[in-house]
Amino acid sequence: MKKNIGGQECHAGTTLTQYEEVDEIIEIPIDRRTLPQGEKFTKSDPETRQVIDLNIEFLVREYQAEVLIGADGMSFVAPFPENITKSIQYDPSVKSFAVYMSQYQLIP
Repeated sequence: MKKNIGGQECHAGTTLTQYEEVDEIIEIPIDRRTLPQGEKFTKSDPETRQVIDLNIEFLVREYQAEVLIGADGMSFVAPFPENITKSIQYDPSVKSFAVYMSQYQLIP
């Protein structure tokens, strides 16, 4: 159901749903000193909350061109892809991410 609030049309909201499989579980124990003294407790299923985080990590990809040496000593080297021109360089995706962060997100 769409409503008009302040002259702007709104849409029905949605919420994130929790994932079945998670990458990391952090257990939070109860500080037993805060419990009432002398009572016995039974353990129940934990209450869960999930946080989606962004993990940016380097992926270093090494290209190894095959080298063959003939009987006369002449060597033949497989050609690297056209865009691989230096011994080490950034991938275009790294460059585009840097431009996105600095121009669109305004992060210096």
